[in-house]
Amino acid sequence: MENMGKVATWMELASGRWQSAGGSGVRVHPVGSAAAPCFALSVDGRWLHAGDGRLTLFHGLGSAVRFLRSAAVTDFEEGAPADLQRLCAGPAHCLMVHGKRGLVACSAKEAGCCLRSSLVN
Repeated sequence: MENMGKVATWMELASGRWQSAGGSGVRVHPVGSAAAPCFALSVDGRWLHAGDGRLTLFHGLGSAVRFLRSAAVTDFEEGAPADLQRLCAGPAHCLMVHGKRGLVACSAKEAGCCLRSSLVN
């Protein structure tokens, strides 16, 4: 991705400011293996990070879609697979859907591919 040095934040995603930038929009990128499916989001070519600077990863496609819907993002597309080692060079924050509780932080036990970064939560 061309904007590798810049990041997008949850607030920027929710505010919709990226939509007027004329960029490539929101993409959902598979990360890791099919055995431990994780996903990362890019916004206008920038990886999505939490407000504290940690990369945001999602355990399962459903959790990524749920996050996008909670931010009122309905127009997104499939992105190219992302390299976990390169992507997780810094701290990461993993989210997953947990029954009636909705989106919650992944525990070390549930983190799947996110755990392999050894930087989760």
